[in-house]
Amino acid sequence: MTPVASRAKEKQRRREERLRNEQLARERDRRTRVLRLGAVTAAALAALAVLAAIRPWEQDPPPPFAYVESGALERMARAGVQEDAGAPHIHPKLRVQVRGATVPVPANIGLGASHAPMHTHDPDGVMHVEGAANPTLAQFMALWGVPLDGRRLGPHRANNRERVIMWVKAPGATGFKEQPVRPALRLIDTQEVFLYYGPRAQAPIT
Repeated sequence: MTPVASRAKEKQRRREERLRNEQLARERDRRTRVLRLGAVTAAALAALAVLAAIRPWEQDPPPPFAYVESGALERMARAGVQEDAGAPHIHPKLRVQVRGATVPVPANIGLGASHAPMHTHDPDGVMHVEGAANPTLAQFMALWGVPLDGRRLGPHRANNRERVIMWVKAPGATGFKEQPVRPALRLIDTQEVFLYYGPRAQAPIT
């Protein structure tokens, strides 16, 4: 075979090999796309199955003062709740009213997966503060998930007719005294806190 013919044959062989490699690469790309599409489709079908099972469009949103455990740990961290095994166990009490109607403080706030050092057991407003360093009302409200400041209680905001009011009954005192709304109020044993939203109201009766 002449050198010219040999070179032509080698060139043809390389061309055929390149074409085979390109074909194989296209096949691999096609299989990869099919697999990816299958994975995306499977994930979408799984998500649809979950939605069909829980049917969120048929569920009412939680009431504004409900306790939702999801996110409790994150709310605790943002509020600066810190555990202190040496801190005393105290039991202040919280009462809430909106326009004269009692808002129950839910049972089991801070219990479950979060198991916070401040929590409730019953819907009686008694806060069990067990091992929380320097506990404040703001920290408990954050754990509950209910915003509180001088112009807001939960979903309600002060306006020219209604406002947020706070009364506090100190341990051993015979009655409540109105105070500026202080989320940073330090919680102490047997203290009672009364939060109110609405028109001007009288001090709570023991």
